[in-house]
Amino acid sequence: KACKEVIDRLTSYFELNSMTCVSQMRNRGNFDFDDRDRKSLDRSEEIFCITATEAHFQGDVISDSQQSDPNDNNNLPLEGHFLIDAFVECTGERANGNMRVQVNLEMYCHTKRGQNALDKIRGRMPGEVGRTNRRWRRMSKKADHQ
Repeated sequence: KACKEVIDRLTSYFELNSMTCVSQMRNRGNFDFDDRDRKSLDRSEEIFCITATEAHFQGDVISDSQQSDPNDNNNLPLEGHFLIDAFVECTGERANGNMRVQVNLEMYCHTKRGQNALDKIRGRMPGEVGRTNRRWRRMSKKADHQ
C-alpha cells in the first residue's frame, strides 16, 4: 500500500510538470555486459520503475507551443531534453508499523536546458512526494479547518 501511494504521488508530480509517464517492472542501472549475462539475471531483482519524459516530445511531432527556441530542439532524441527513471522499492517495515519506501532516480539529460529542468524537478520532488512543502501544508490546514 505504501509503495502504491508513493508511485501515485510520483506519477502525479511528473504529470503536473508536463511529463508523460510509463510504468513497468524492470532491473535498475545500465547493462554493461553481454546478452549471456543478461539472461541469467534473477527476475526477483526487478523493481517498479516510472519512466518520465517531456510530454511535448512524444511521437514524431514537437508541439510548437512548448518550444521556446526552435534551435534548442535540433538533433534531440525522441524523449527530448531529458529522461527520468524513478525506481520505487518497499524496503521493509519500521518498528512503528509504517512501511519504508525507497525512491532511486536515474536521470539523463541531453542539453543544458534538460539539466536545468532536472535540477528543478529533483529539488522539488521530496516536498511534493512527501507532501511536506508549503502547498501541501496549506491544503492540509484548509482541510483541518473545514
